Amino acid sequence: MAAKKSYFKFRKFFGNLRDCIKANISRPNFLASSNALGIFCAMLPVIGQSYLCFLLWLLMRRFKATQFSIVISEAWTLLTIPVFMPFILFGYYKTGCAIMSNSPISFGEFLRDAKDIIKTSTDWGHVMDGGFKFAFDDIGAPLFLGACICILTAASCAYLATYFGVKFYTNNRIKREN
Repeated sequence: MAAKKSYFKFRKFFGNLRDCIKANISRPNFLASSNALGIFCAMLPVIGQSYLCFLLWLLMRRFKATQFSIVISEAWTLLTIPVFMPFILFGYYKTGCAIMSNSPISFGEFLRDAKDIIKTSTDWGHVMDGGFKFAFDDIGAPLFLGACICILTAASCAYLATYFGVKFYTNNRIKREN
């Protein structure tokens, strides 16, 4: 019974997504900024990208030039589920190391160091302190640089691909109707 309810919730969500895209097909800038901001939020190396996307929507909806669809943007934030975050973070780290000409640690060492921080203590303060030390001292600069480059590149590519894709689609639709 619970699976059936989940199915109907997903179906309604994707129906809303489809309707939002159809309603705004004549506004390529709106759709492109929705996709770009959704990908930007999805790729951030933090927990709670959906909440951040919603807060940005609340702030930006008042200005006509910065409006975007919350439905489309939230759909993109579903891509980075917690299972994939270690791989995404390691990809950012490797990218940053390549640009900074640093020698990166292996993925196994990356995971082992992260697990050791959690397993060493049951004290939440100690775990947070160890996590911040690992994140900012050991891998911080390459991770931050790699994240900035990957996120900005992906968001820019998403904007351009969506904008030109929607323009191409609407131009072809107009040609077919004439």
